[in-house]
Amino acid sequence: MPKLGRLAFSGSTKSHQRWKLARLVRYITRPPLAHERLDRAEDGTVCYKMKKPWSDGTVEIQLSGVELIEKLAAAVPPPRGHLIRYFGVLAPNSKIRPYVVLIPKPKARDENGKLKSSAVCRKSWAELAKHTFKIDLTKCELCGGSVRRLAVIRNPVIIRKILAHLQQPPLRETRLQLIRPPPLVELTYDHHF
Repeated sequence: MPKLGRLAFSGSTKSHQRWKLARLVRYITRPPLAHERLDRAEDGTVCYKMKKPWSDGTVEIQLSGVELIEKLAAAVPPPRGHLIRYFGVLAPNSKIRPYVVLIPKPKARDENGKLKSSAVCRKSWAELAKHTFKIDLTKCELCGGSVRRLAVIRNPVIIRKILAHLQQPPLRETRLQLIRPPPLVELTYDHHF
């Protein structure tokens, strides 16, 4: 279980554990700097008080507004880049990396020397429904025989005709709302450091 600051996150929360969810939301929405430790000097510079003194005894640093933004921007990862970077022996071009990192086994080849195609392990829609909803759609409810999909019918008129022929009640019609972005909300920020 990784420790995230003072928060121990196990990766999942139950629906009745609202306090865990609230704690996680508080952790991930916290700002990059503690506002209590920021102070603006009379000359316009920003003073940041350290949580603990540095090894040289520094307890606060003074930065101009542009320098502060520069330091914060440096902490933002580059777009479409890896968030974890390895240095030292784990770096991709390290000469001693093969001695530290396990190398995957070479792929199997057939008699012609071509790589054997590895079968992608994908579950069918019926297996996914069985796993997700605990409904076995591969067996008939009446006789227990195997069932296979013949067609996917999406036209509501045809679905109504089939249900009427089978003397089944019509499905309740639901109209899905168009997917839209969340409403824009004016957020106010306290710009006073």
